[in-house]
Amino acid sequence: MEDTFSIGPALEVTGNNRVNNSAKGYGGKFYTQWLPTGYLKWGPVMINDKGLQLSIVQNTPFALYLVGNFQGFIYSTDTIPLKDTSIFAGGGIRIYPLSIYHMQDFERESQGAMTRVQLQYPISLENFFVLPTLGYDYYDENFAEYYFGVQTSQATTSMSPYSLVKGSDVFYNLRIFYTLNESWEIYFMAERRDFSREILNSPTTTTNSMQKTVLGVTYKLF
Repeated sequence: MEDTFSIGPALEVTGNNRVNNSAKGYGGKFYTQWLPTGYLKWGPVMINDKGLQLSIVQNTPFALYLVGNFQGFIYSTDTIPLKDTSIFAGGGIRIYPLSIYHMQDFERESQGAMTRVQLQYPISLENFFVLPTLGYDYYDENFAEYYFGVQTSQATTSMSPYSLVKGSDVFYNLRIFYTLNESWEIYFMAERRDFSREILNSPTTTTNSMQKTVLGVTYKLF
C-alpha cells in the first residue's frame, strides 16, 4: 500500500454504563466529544483512530508489529478519584484474519495489562471500504481493579467495597469508509462492548454493555 495521509474532525457519541460518573462531560446517559480523526501510512508506520502500529515483519498474511494506543475507562465519583485513560504499548502477531497482541500500561496509570484477540475481514466495494471486527479483551488484575474496583476508603452507603482479579469484554465493531472524491472521505464507526460478569457485578457499573458511534470526515493531503 502506498504512503498516504488524511485528517479531519469526528463526533463521538458513547453510552454511559457507569454509576454517578462525575468526570467532566461524562455524567449523562450519553457523552459526546469532538475528536481529530484520520489515517497515516508512511513506510512501516500506520496511525489511525485505533492508535499507532509499527510493522516489524510484513508478509501478508503474516505480520509482527509493535502497537501503542489509549486504553481505559474514564470514571470518578465524590469518593473515587479520577480514573483516566492511559497510553498502552506492546506487540502483536497477525495471521490473517486473526490478530493477537498484548499491551502494558506505559504511563503506569493503572499499572495493568491487557490482551486482545480479534478477527477482521475487510470488504472493498466501488466507493466503500467496510471493516467488520469481532474481538475479545482480557484485563489483568491491576487493570480490572483500577477501573472497576472500589476500595474500602472509597465505599459509600450505595457503593460497597469491591475487588476484581480479572475482567474481560467481547466487542463488535463496524467501520465504513465512503469515498466522495479523490480528496474527501466520510468515516462511520459503530461499536458495542459486552463486559464479563466480574465487571457487571461492580457497583460502579449499571449495565454489562457499552455502545459507541463515531461519524467523521477526512481530507486527503497525500
